[in-house]
Amino acid sequence: MSCGSTQCSQTHPFPSIEIPAPFAGSGRVLARLAAWLLRFYDRQQQRRVLMELDDHMLADIGVTREQAAAEGRKPFWLSAQRAFTVSN
Repeated sequence: MSCGSTQCSQTHPFPSIEIPAPFAGSGRVLARLAAWLLRFYDRQQQRRVLMELDDHMLADIGVTREQAAAEGRKPFWLSAQRAFTVSN
């Protein structure tokens, strides 16, 4: 049974919840979700292209076939931070 007026003597089973400001607008939440999904898709596409490069192109960017294969096998949710070691 719901209360029709602003003055309601009935207690509700769930307390009211304050929504934090960053999540208050559903547009912002959807925009963040879309950006997150696009980042995952872009990351997977980049790994696919990396796997398709030939040895000469990999040598041009300083990546071995083994490094490219290891990066290409990573799941889309893992970032590429410190993926390749840089030797001086």
